[in-house]
Amino acid sequence: MNNSNSGKKTKDDYMGIGIAIGILMFAPVGIAIAIITGTMGLIGIGPALGIGPGIAIGERLLKRNQNKTN
Repeated sequence: MNNSNSGKKTKDDYMGIGIAIGILMFAPVGIAIAIITGTMGLIGIGPALGIGPGIAIGERLLKRNQNKTN
């Protein structure tokens, strides 16, 4: 978090949180695909799939916080 804004979270903070949640949610999917197919190179598919939902989660967190402050 940026120290210059005295504790207020920015849009980037919420996006970072959302993307982290999305990656963590979909990482097991990539692991399962890699194990099922026997190709460990596919393990990266899960986190890649989590980016889109993670962005949506970050946007939702941002909007929810903006509604609380207004």
